[in-house]
Amino acid sequence: MRDRNIIISAVVLILAMGLISMGFNQSTAYVVKENRYDMKVGGVLDINGKMLKLENVGSGGNIVANVDGVSETITKYDAANVNGLGVQILRTDYQAEKARRTARLRIVRLDDDEYFLNPGKKVYLGSAEIMLKLENVGNTGSAVVNVDGVVVTVGLGKTKEVNGIEITNKNAFYESIIIKRSAVIKAKLIFG
Repeated sequence: MRDRNIIISAVVLILAMGLISMGFNQSTAYVVKENRYDMKVGGVLDINGKMLKLENVGSGGNIVANVDGVSETITKYDAANVNGLGVQILRTDYQAEKARRTARLRIVRLDDDEYFLNPGKKVYLGSAEIMLKLENVGNTGSAVVNVDGVVVTVGLGKTKEVNGIEITNKNAFYESIIIKRSAVIKAKLIFG
């Protein structure tokens, strides 16, 4: 009887290992560090109720991400705003076999009037077309922001008024490579 239980246990273990190696593992995204995730093509990740799926990784380092049915191509290192999520590519691994392609992404949930930017990235606010650009992120989390030509430094969690815009540095991510830095900036038009 004991030998039979050992054989059954061994068969079950071998079958389970086979299923995992064939891709039946439900884990498709792994947290590397706060707001950083390693994902496989086809992987799905829930970020506070927003579903992000990594649709593809291109040979040039670009990815195609889908957030709740909205797909967007994101270029290498760019910080993109996709249907309520900020997504930035930190690293990709392109393989000939699509199922083996992976990407390390920084992903943040965005609220109203929030923008996920990396240095050099611009957005335009309101009907007045006011330009907001992230210039840099400091190692203390401060963000250097350009609002229509006026450059200010906004400390992490702090708010400043510039050119009729209330700028808040909600979150900042410092990396030694400048293009991998990013910040969540809330920019709200102030009406007098």
